[in-house]
Amino acid sequence: MQLRHLAIPQFRNLRGVAIDFSTQLEPVPASAMTARAIRSHALIGQNGVGKSNLIEALITIFRDVDLDRDAALDYTLEYEIRGHTVKLQADTAKKKRPFVWVDGRAESQGHLLKNRELLPSHVFAYYSGRNERIEALFQEHQRRFNQRQEITTDEVLPEQLLNQFSASDADIRALEEVRRRREARLKQAGTTGCADCSIAVVATANWCCWPACCPMTRSSRKC
Repeated sequence: MQLRHLAIPQFRNLRGVAIDFSTQLEPVPASAMTARAIRSHALIGQNGVGKSNLIEALITIFRDVDLDRDAALDYTLEYEIRGHTVKLQADTAKKKRPFVWVDGRAESQGHLLKNRELLPSHVFAYYSGRNERIEALFQEHQRRFNQRQEITTDEVLPEQLLNQFSASDADIRALEEVRRRREARLKQAGTTGCADCSIAVVATANWCCWPACCPMTRSSRKC
């Protein structure tokens, strides 16, 4: 993924921010060096100028899209990802959800959720010391992750669910239904579940991880 453009009219102490992210390191005149692609960017500045707020704005934008929420701020964001160019533009005075274009074609936020290759696989933040504002931005994803951690089953989940798992509410309900069926079978059999013999699903939009070995059956199940 490559950020191309970000504009934020107002967010915390940010006012009229407009950034065009370079995609190539231009060669120095009279130098043999050729242009090289830029794969990462750094924010450098004095304390209080808004570096953290800019990062918070980016996290908020992708969080709200990923959770299918209304936009929390006005912005324009353009990025390249997996051969596509995606542009998001939020004007909360006109529309609650952002306007979306993919390769110049008007789409919707729902289209991005159905085609998750148009969204980054991971958005993470590392901060020196505790930052409760940053933590709060990840709370809902953390809650969903913990909820999936608690869901266990001793049967293989439907292949379609595993292949298309996107952490949506519908997917979580499907996993909960599997757990309810399992608990009903255990109750009918007059026994209780054994956590060591179950498969814990830990998933994001693009990966899942199951415990590799059951100590009671010495069997392995991998995705």
